[in-house]
Amino acid sequence: MVMNKGHEVHDQAQRVPVLRCVLYALLFLRRNIVYVYTLGVFYIGLQLFSVLTISLPGFGPSLSFMASLAAMGLGVMIMAAFLRRALNRPKAGPLGLQFGGDEGRLFIVMVAVNLIIGFIVFLGAMAALFAVSAVVSASVDPAILETEPAAAFSQGGPAVTIAFIAAGIGLFLLWLYAIARFALAYVATIARQRVMIFEAAVLTKGEGWRIAAAFLLLGLPFLLLVLPAAYFEFQHIMALGAFDKGADPLALIGQLNPFSAYFLMRVALWPAFSAAFAGMYAVLYQGLSPTQDKEKGMGDA
Repeated sequence: MVMNKGHEVHDQAQRVPVLRCVLYALLFLRRNIVYVYTLGVFYIGLQLFSVLTISLPGFGPSLSFMASLAAMGLGVMIMAAFLRRALNRPKAGPLGLQFGGDEGRLFIVMVAVNLIIGFIVFLGAMAALFAVSAVVSASVDPAILETEPAAAFSQGGPAVTIAFIAAGIGLFLLWLYAIARFALAYVATIARQRVMIFEAAVLTKGEGWRIAAAFLLLGLPFLLLVLPAAYFEFQHIMALGAFDKGADPLALIGQLNPFSAYFLMRVALWPAFSAAFAGMYAVLYQGLSPTQDKEKGMGDA
């Protein structure tokens, strides 16, 4: 794969170079940061408007719902624009935004891929549940299971604890691997202008874990930025008694701050996060595609 200024990333005979792919994705974000937030400000505005109007009397909830739908549609348009820019495709529409064939196909692929990944994780969860149940049955007195099934975790000892932890880690790795295998569906759909799902998954065969590692490394800076706000949000929810017996979910929602630091941080980082991963998808596609549908470089600012 050849990128800007003649930098070589990898070819078909080599494995995916994890660190270099992450660096190129971050480079794409840095070069296009002004463009990213020129588009992103509209998405952020719609998200804020949705939250602001939900508590208004009268048509407030309806306005909030429509703003949420608009934000979702705009998010697809922005992601398509980022992918076209990463592939050095010509701009389409004002600021590279349009609502046409690319966006329609990308939306279909997004829904389909999420459903497929959800189904894979569901099957994994069923297998994990069966395995954990076997460990619990072997470690806990059957009388306790019949009378107090909720006490199985506390009564099961280290074996049950390890089983739950192993199941959680296994499900996370399964989810991450599934995401990596279908990662090129979005960029391939834009590049070839047709729906690409399982064909795109074939491109990542044998590279799933390396792509997953690249995704983890690329997502780590964003996670570290959001994590403190998420922690304080969780602590606030705990303080409100969300997990107390008999807690009223509706009353709890009414006490939450809609403009929490977690919400604001998550919304503010979405454009940068999406652009970085668009760069990652493009650099992976350009290296793993068996065709000669390879561009000369990632988009410049």
